[in-house]
Amino acid sequence: MLAQCGIVGCISRRVIVFGAAIVPARVGVANSLSLKPGIDQAAFGPTMGAMVSEAQRDRAVGMICAAQEEGAGIAAGGHKANIPGAFLEPTVLTDVLPEMSIAQEEVFGPVVSVLKFSTDGEAIQIANGTPFGLVGGVFTRDLDRATSAARQLRAGQVFVNEWYAGGVETPFGGFGKSGYGREKGREALWNYVQTKNIAIKLQG
Repeated sequence: MLAQCGIVGCISRRVIVFGAAIVPARVGVANSLSLKPGIDQAAFGPTMGAMVSEAQRDRAVGMICAAQEEGAGIAAGGHKANIPGAFLEPTVLTDVLPEMSIAQEEVFGPVVSVLKFSTDGEAIQIANGTPFGLVGGVFTRDLDRATSAARQLRAGQVFVNEWYAGGVETPFGGFGKSGYGREKGREALWNYVQTKNIAIKLQG
């Protein structure tokens, strides 16, 4: 959820959960990360590096502040790091509502928003309630429930009980503002096909 500083389109930046039991685990992950340049870490371990620029970091901070003003809580992080570079503390937001800007816009930073649902239908409505649709995920022990949700999710990829599944043999692309067309998979091969349309008028 906080991989690659959140600067990747298919990160799980919104976590829609039944209740709030996941929050302590997410906070634990956020607090376990060492915030510094990876090259400065002597041994292998969980590290979060800088964002792509200070301007992008400041944009993410502004979105966090706006979320607070709209009523969201901060369970972890939420501030610029007091070190040189475009560093932002890994952030976990709670009490996020679907209509908040943080739930409607792409942050592209290490920010996870936790939203609650009561029914599967409400969860689907929240998940589909943005203009974006690149990746979605379902985590459940009930396979029938998972496949039902996967069919209803408006996303180009839906992962079940894992994240970042698939390879070059599976199509990759989004819905809505997440783009059109597909990379990878059989669908991508159509980009290399030259289709010719020959129209002939027959007399009579």
